[in-house]
Amino acid sequence: CCKDGSIRHVLVDSNVSWRNGEFLHTRCFTRDVTESIQVETLRRESEERLQAILDNAQAVIYLKDKQGRYLLINRRYEEVFNLDRDQVKGKTDRDIFPQEIADLFQANDRQVFETEEPLEWEEVAPQEDGLHTYLSLKFPLFDSSGSVYGMCGISTDITDRKQTEEDLRQSEQK
Repeated sequence: CCKDGSIRHVLVDSNVSWRNGEFLHTRCFTRDVTESIQVETLRRESEERLQAILDNAQAVIYLKDKQGRYLLINRRYEEVFNLDRDQVKGKTDRDIFPQEIADLFQANDRQVFETEEPLEWEEVAPQEDGLHTYLSLKFPLFDSSGSVYGMCGISTDITDRKQTEEDLRQSEQK
C-alpha cells in the first residue's frame, strides 16, 4: 500500500551472503511491476471478451498460422467436429480431416496467403451425419509491420439451403 492508498506490485529479489558459516550481509532489490501486471490483466480480459464473441457465433470460426496450424477455434467448431480446443490447437487440417478434404482446405488457405486478400469458397466438411457444405470466407491477418502472420476463416453451414435449391431445381424440371 502506498501513502495515497493505491496498491503497487513489486518483485523482490534478495541475496544473502555467508562466509565460513557467518552472515556477512544481505542485498535486496525491488522492482515495481504494477504496470506490467495491469497490461497483462487488460490483455487477458480482451482475449476473454473476443473468445466470448466467437463462442456465441453460429458460424464455425478458426485462426491458422502460415504453416496451417490452428491457433484458435470457437465453440461452434468444437460442436460441429466433436473436438475440443486442446485437440485442435497446433494441428493442421491433415491431422483432423481426411486427406482429400484437408488438401482442398489447405489449397484455399494458400490462395489467401498468396493474394493477401479475403476470398470465399464453398467447402465440404465431414460431420457425424455426413458431408456438409459450408460457405467459407477466409482472410489474411496482418501484424503491426504489415506482414501476413495468419488467416481467419468464418464458415457458415449452407447444407440445408443447397438441398432446398436442388429440390426446387428438380421440381422445376418435372
